[in-house]
Amino acid sequence: MSFWQIFSRVSRLATTSSIFDGDRSHSGELRRAQELIDQARRDDAKAAAAAFEKPAAAANNAMNHIRACEILGVARAATLLEVAQAYRKIIVIHHPDHAVKSTPEEQCTARIRTQEINEAYTFLKMKLGMR
Repeated sequence: MSFWQIFSRVSRLATTSSIFDGDRSHSGELRRAQELIDQARRDDAKAAAAAFEKPAAAANNAMNHIRACEILGVARAATLLEVAQAYRKIIVIHHPDHAVKSTPEEQCTARIRTQEINEAYTFLKMKLGMR
């Protein structure tokens, strides 16, 4: 529930009842209304902070066009066909199944590199229009 929804409820309550006319029998309702308003303000502040931080975090982690092109070794203006050919060529080199006799560290590195290559290829595929 947003701050403004709670505020309108409290306003309606204030105009339709006697909690604000000095009657102490309604002090619990008044306190509860104030708690609801304070909670809504905190929730709105948290939501605003999260909305502000989310794009920055996404920008740090997200694949971008330049990085994807660098990973696959293609030009920035590459076509979908060129991207697909580069992907097939590079995935064969770095795929963990082709590194069977290597050490576990090399296989782990190959898995991470393969994941990076797949993410770059998927990003460029979506950006260039192939689903």
